[in-house]
Amino acid sequence: MTMRSVSRTTLTAQLTLLLLLAGCVGHPGQDGEDGEAWIAYTWETGPIEFYSNDPGLPPVIVNGQYYHTSPGTYFFNYLDWQGTTWSGEYTIWINHGQAGEAGGWFRSDGEDGADGVDTCFELLCLDTGPQYSGGDCEEETFTTTGETARVMRP
Repeated sequence: MTMRSVSRTTLTAQLTLLLLLAGCVGHPGQDGEDGEAWIAYTWETGPIEFYSNDPGLPPVIVNGQYYHTSPGTYFFNYLDWQGTTWSGEYTIWINHGQAGEAGGWFRSDGEDGADGVDTCFELLCLDTGPQYSGGDCEEETFTTTGETARVMRP
């Protein structure tokens, strides 16, 4: 056997082993789902008129009720119980799901990515001006007072 044929044999064996191992890689994990966004409009004293260009709002909103919405920046305007008009913008964002892990050797599948946490926002419509907040949703978030206001579109 010559040096050249030993090298060729070794190279062929290494290539064959590499192809066998590459064929044994598992499937990648699924990416996690994006979280959802919710917003509530809350006021202390009614009646109140409310304007918004948020397409997720129904024609009548309930005080403290959370409504599904989409990421974006929206304009709002409200008339408080004392007759003062307040306006501004708010921004909605979502928590994205995590990427799934790559598959491992010997057919071990990658772990699925974690889902994004739902995000809850609140626009508190006070007679001293609006207060806006947002963060991860909690179970007790979805309660209402039952009062309603008509939503006007600008």
